[in-house]
Amino acid sequence: KSMAHYEDTSVDNLIYEIENHIYEGAESDYYQEHLHAIRNIVLLQGMPDFTDDELHDPGMITTRGKIYKIFLGVTIDRDDIETYIELLSGNNGDRPTSTENNMILRDLTRTMKEQPSEQTGEEDLRSLSYRASLEATYRVLLAFQIKMDRMGSNLSLKQGSNTLARALLYIMPEIDAFYCFCKFVEEFAPRYFQSGIPGAADAREFVGQFLYIIDREYYDNIPNGYEYWVSDPINGFNLVTPPLENSLQLFDLGILFGVHIHVIITLARLILKKDYFLAKGEHNTFSRQILEKNDTEVIIDVTLELLPMLYPNFDLILEMQRHPIHKTQKSLYYSSLNH
Repeated sequence: KSMAHYEDTSVDNLIYEIENHIYEGAESDYYQEHLHAIRNIVLLQGMPDFTDDELHDPGMITTRGKIYKIFLGVTIDRDDIETYIELLSGNNGDRPTSTENNMILRDLTRTMKEQPSEQTGEEDLRSLSYRASLEATYRVLLAFQIKMDRMGSNLSLKQGSNTLARALLYIMPEIDAFYCFCKFVEEFAPRYFQSGIPGAADAREFVGQFLYIIDREYYDNIPNGYEYWVSDPINGFNLVTPPLENSLQLFDLGILFGVHIHVIITLARLILKKDYFLAKGEHNTFSRQILEKNDTEVIIDVTLELLPMLYPNFDLILEMQRHPIHKTQKSLYYSSLNH
């Protein structure tokens, strides 16, 4: 069906139909049409803002949170709630090691810092500290690590995992945030949470290959080691740039279209800073902050403009799409540089 079929349909109505199982099966045409309609509405209009009820109740799931759960395929029942409580109870004696625990606490105190607000108005109700407490973030991360240790998984928390957890807590209750965090890590971006973070390493290389394709002059003249300056947005799924309300708009694209889209978002941010990079020269030291001041809407517009420009490189695009989950074929990267 064309989008005209949904032009008078709100995101809330689409969510309601999906949540109430009007269309059976996530792979059905009807279900996929609803997802497609939500993607298009969000691209055209943006994610729905907080309602008054959502704004005044940080424990209430937001419309954005409902969309995240749908696209991540997360449903929660009473058993899931009991499992989360049990993970945190410590009854089985399987607490994280002191090293793991210290890493969680260290990251919580140094990233996504926010000074307590003296205001009592709407701005305060939107604050990170009001909507996503450090205590809840700690519990989500702790329960995840215990879950992975019990499973004998090769996935573990990485530096900046708290950024993802707090972003989820910002838009949904703690129990929903935990299961969305687990689903994202285990099924949508596992190679970003393995030893050595191979997914992020591949993503940085993709940024370089696509920059070569899009703008050879820029690629030839960008200072050596530019991968270092794209590490933060890649490793943090473009969530590391405050304020969170803005960076969430970039993270939305990864939820709607796939984690791989963060490669193109980071490429867009790099292209928007072309003059800055080239003016600095090879031997200058840059701050990681150089990627932080671009307007979010401009970044999204450039991201969407880049995609059709890269489509002719179909094999490379496919490898980029696979990289958050599957090992990539390195030969494809380097062959692109030789043509």
